[in-house]
Formats: sequence, structure tokens, C-alpha cells
Amino acid sequence: MRVSSLGRLVALFIPSSGSAASSSASSLNTTDDCSVLRDWMQVSTVASYFNATDIEAPGWCCPMPPRPPVTGITCANVTNGASRLSEGGDSGWHRRVTGIYIAEGAGVKGKLPASFRNLSALSSYSSVYNPLVGTLDEFPPSLTRLDIKSCEGFHGSLEPLAELEHLTHVDVCDNSLSGSIPPALATLASLSYLSLCGNQLEGTLPSTLASLAPRLTYLNLGLNNLSGILPDWLRNFKLLSLMVLQVNRFSGTLPAWLSKLTNLTVLALDYNDLSGTLPKDIGSLTGLQALYLSSNNFTGSIPSSLSKLNNLQGLYFDHNSLSGTLPKAIGKLSKLNFLYLDDNSFSGMVLEFNTYFHLTFLCVFAFQAHCQRSWASCGG
Repeated sequence: MRVSSLGRLVALFIPSSGSAASSSASSLNTTDDCSVLRDWMQVSTVASYFNATDIEAPGWCCPMPPRPPVTGITCANVTNGASRLSEGGDSGWHRRVTGIYIAEGAGVKGKLPASFRNLSALSSYSSVYNPLVGTLDEFPPSLTRLDIKSCEGFHGSLEPLAELEHLTHVDVCDNSLSGSIPPALATLASLSYLSLCGNQLEGTLPSTLASLAPRLTYLNLGLNNLSGILPDWLRNFKLLSLMVLQVNRFSGTLPAWLSKLTNLTVLALDYNDLSGTLPKDIGSLTGLQALYLSSNNFTGSIPSSLSKLNNLQGLYFDHNSLSGTLPKAIGKLSKLNFLYLDDNSFSGMVLEFNTYFHLTFLCVFAFQAHCQRSWASCGG
């Protein structure tokens, strides 16, 4: 399996999940939040990133003006089950931590303290590419956004996510989470973004996830050990702009209903055990920018409807058992930059496509060295 080439998807077509912060209600006071942050300093290197002087000052974790806020921490005035983001406030309002943002690759390491769950006004937590360690049950139920992508050290099951009932955005990619995808994730009624890629998840997709269809726009389950056929209930996920199931053990054929998911811009099913022919109506996905079907067991010819994908930038069909001639109309896809066709059984001329458009990369042979020569001939 040539997993090393998968970076092309992440680099080109998957947007960064970014960060966001919002407010949430709480009945605790500011001193409680300060205590949690001090606990965190004892078990991690977060003190070197945040303004430790501010955090250590009693009552000033979320300082009132004119003092500047602690770096990477957002706050709100909250009281009696309400919140507001204004800097001023009545004496009865408490300043609470509502968001924590650690910059990508800041080098913060260590673990979350057991008391972290007491940050009951925390709505947004983001720490990307930082070697932090913990389990998902350490986050408070007030969270609406959780972004711990590429922290590597978060382990255990996904079960605790189901308890964070306000979540709208989840990105836990590239950690060490294991077990199956819990059916209870279906209770996350506001979820629109779900990214679980690069973990050690296994088993089939639970049918209860069908209830997420009315809201979910982003689904990334790639680089796991998931199996089974592509479930029929996925046909109802009409809002999806991205569906990534690459590098798993999915089997069976491509269902015809894939052509009905017309909001898709990225469809990645490469590196699985899928077989059969390609759907004839795949050209209905007119918004598609990247189509990844490499390293499966597909047979038959490329459907002529593919020529309707006028927004296509990357087409990856390599390492299958496809045959026949290529539709010449593909040469009219003016936005196409990456075309991978190697290790198939195509016949006829391929390089004549260069008279129609300028590819950045064209690979039609079995070996990478030949791909490089083809690229040069395109005038890249």
C-alpha cells in the first residue's frame, strides 16, 4: 500500500479546520477557572505558552480592561445561566474561560489535568500539532468545538464524545483513539463537521449515524481500519462537501446513489477493497474538484459522463484493473492538473491529451520514473 502519497489530498483539497471561540453558561466563579489553569501548568508546558504571570494572579485569569487578555484564552461575562462577550459588566457578572487556543506546532506538551472538565463555560478548545496526552472524557460538556488534530497522544475510545451534546465541530485526526465508532454519536444533534481520520478505529459504520444527515457537511474517516460495504443510508447525506473514507477496508461495489451527492467537492475512496465498475452517472457530481479511487479493484472502462466534471482538478484512478480507451472529452477539462492512470490496462493514446490542456502531473505508466518524464512532457 502506497500510503506515502496520501499527503496530496490533505495538502491540496482538505481545508484547515481553524479555530473558533464562543461563550457558554456556567454557575462557577472565576477562581475555579484559575485553579484549573494552574493545575494544567503543573502537568504540561502550557505555562511557557500562555502568560503565566496573569494566570497566577488571583482572579485575573480573564482580566478586565485595561489589562490585556491572557494569550490564547478568550473569556466572557457569565451569570445565572447567561453570558455576554462585552468587556464591561455589572459587579454580579463573573469572568469565565470560554475558549482556549494553542497555536499549531507551538510545542506545548504534557497532559490535561483531571480538573480540566471543571471549565464548565469552555466552548472551544483547539490545539493542533502539539504533543498533548489525554482522553476524551477530560473535556467539559459545554464544548461546541473540539480540535485536537495531530496531537497523537489522545487515546481511548470515542464514547465520551457522545456526552458532549453541544458539539458542532469535531476534529480528532491523527491521534491514538481506538475501538469502534459508537452508535451514540448520533445523539450529537448539532454536529456539522466530523473528522476522525488517522486513528485506530475498526468495525463497520453504525446505522444510527444516519440521523446526522440533515446537518453534516464534512466527513473524514480515512486512515483507520474500518470495514464493511458503503452503507445505503449515506445516500441521505446531501449536504456533504467532503467525504473521505480512504485507507480502510471497505469492500463491495460503488453504489449508484453516490452520483446523487451533488454537493461533493472531494470524494476519496482510495486504498480500500472496493471492486466492480464505476457508476455511469458519476458525471452528475459537477462540483467535484478531486476524485480519489486509486488502489482498489475496479474494472471496466471510464464512464463518458466523467467529461462533465468541469471543476475537476485531480483525478486518481491508478492501481486498479480498468481497461478500454479513455474518453477524449477528458481533454476538455481545463482545470485538471493531476491525472493518475498508471497500473491499469488502458489502450490507445494518452499523451495526446497534452494538446488540449497543460497538466501539472500526468502519470500513465507503472513506475514513478516514467511519471516524472510524462510530467516534463506536459510543460508543467
